Amino acid sequence: TVPPTSTIPTPQAPAPLATYFTPALAGEGQWAEIARAGGQPAVWATSIRPYPDAGGVVATMAVIDQTYLRASMFNGDEEPGGSWVRDDHVPTELYAPLVVAMNSGFRFEHINGGYMTEGQVLKPLLAGEATMAIGPDGRMVIGELGREILDDGSWVSIRQNLKLMVDGGVSTVNTPATSGVWWGADFGREVYVNRSAVCELADGRLAYLLVGKVDAAQMAQSLVNVGCIKAVQLDINGTWPNFFTFVHNADGSLQPVFLDRRMGSNTYRYLRKSAKEFFAFFDITLVPPGSVLDV
Repeated sequence: TVPPTSTIPTPQAPAPLATYFTPALAGEGQWAEIARAGGQPAVWATSIRPYPDAGGVVATMAVIDQTYLRASMFNGDEEPGGSWVRDDHVPTELYAPLVVAMNSGFRFEHINGGYMTEGQVLKPLLAGEATMAIGPDGRMVIGELGREILDDGSWVSIRQNLKLMVDGGVSTVNTPATSGVWWGADFGREVYVNRSAVCELADGRLAYLLVGKVDAAQMAQSLVNVGCIKAVQLDINGTWPNFFTFVHNADGSLQPVFLDRRMGSNTYRYLRKSAKEFFAFFDITLVPPGSVLDV
């Protein structure tokens, strides 16, 4: 549970983003509320051209305020596979509190880092790797394992993906620390693709971004330009990047809504069966006791 709304400030929309092209497009860099939790604003979105050297690059960005949200990682049918309490879809008993869902990282064979959830380590966790971690309070944090995030046994889920793409508000793509990182390409080895990421902003809130089409260096600089202090590149290419909000119908069913028209494929992947693991955020005031989120 969370304190009554009277004891904590109402979550506020982020400040408008500075634009790089004149004239700005209608609504460019201006935030629109796209989801609520606890009766308060929880997620805002905007689109912007974040890379001054290429006006055709577009970023769609969602800022996530976790004041009234609870994060969880669900396990995909193919990856990691196996039998889980939080398996390949959001169960119907969690439809009412479901706020947003988003993709995770690369396939295991394409990364060195690890994966831990429900008390099991499926792939060893490595110090120095970019890490997304969910604590027992249901809050997601990102950082470097061994630095901001300590492997102390307290985490509910940990997912690693490459190195931090942005660290301290600076791109790391061309630094010695990431010289051996394969940032990914499409099926034809083309490096200019749509890429997704999760980042931490200066105010501590998280943001999800889809940026394209860009290479790794352009992606990292785009993240810096919209205010990311730390960032983890997530999945890229084709229809793997996906971020949904949900329309809650009167009969209890859900209608998923893509954050960006460049996202595609199975609209109901996170409600029926997802091949890969994914993250979801729930309205903490509506989560029933004893749900799969408690495991």
